[in-house]
Amino acid sequence: MKLVICGDSHTDALVSARAIIEKESSRAVRDVAVGTFGNGRYLGEPFFTEHENTIRFLRDDYNANYEMLSGGPLCRRANILHGFSMGFHTAPLFRQPMWRTFLPWRLCKNAAAGIPVSDAITVAIGDHIMRYMRAFFESLLRLKIDFFVIAAPPPRRSHLCIQEGTAPQTVLEVDRLHRQSTAKWLAERNVAYVLPPPQSMDADGFMLPQFETTAIARDYHHGNEAYGVLMLRDILARYRAPQDEREQTS
Repeated sequence: MKLVICGDSHTDALVSARAIIEKESSRAVRDVAVGTFGNGRYLGEPFFTEHENTIRFLRDDYNANYEMLSGGPLCRRANILHGFSMGFHTAPLFRQPMWRTFLPWRLCKNAAAGIPVSDAITVAIGDHIMRYMRAFFESLLRLKIDFFVIAAPPPRRSHLCIQEGTAPQTVLEVDRLHRQSTAKWLAERNVAYVLPPPQSMDADGFMLPQFETTAIARDYHHGNEAYGVLMLRDILARYRAPQDEREQTS
């Protein structure tokens, strides 16, 4: 079975990781294709249509990039498993300036000031931000396309929103709530997901500095190739190891 990993810009770290792993063992990434759709900002608006058991993207670059990876349009194929890196990204929620005035309610009892926000409201905001990506997942389910979801990296202590005044503990709490609610949403639909590797985080839950990308100035979200290797090895262990073992014993 071919494994096709694609999605937003967080996929770039997995592209680099594939090249690194291939140098060590071409067998490990045989029939593994990794690449991005294109700029992930378009995932926050309507970006696809469903027609005659096929999903077509509204952007030509998305269609071209996906078909280059998979060999055809997005539809159910028995020999392809997809890993989508999208829709499990907490930064669009925790980076909002509102968190300098409002606080997740659990933090208010230890804060000198701050307007409390309930879990329900925080979850609803996240649901709204991710609504088109979730519609995409639901379309995949309707068409019985095999897939799992890859979560974005953990937040950074160096994130711009913290530099501008959002409390680190607020970032962690909003991140926790959004990851929890997204995991629940996926689990309710029997969609598997892969979370960031524990070894990429410090004791509080922030990304360790050695896994932060420095390739782009003012990049506060992405993991580097070392992070990508951790994540891709985890994915391969889950979705490729049984096949590799069968091939080695055949």
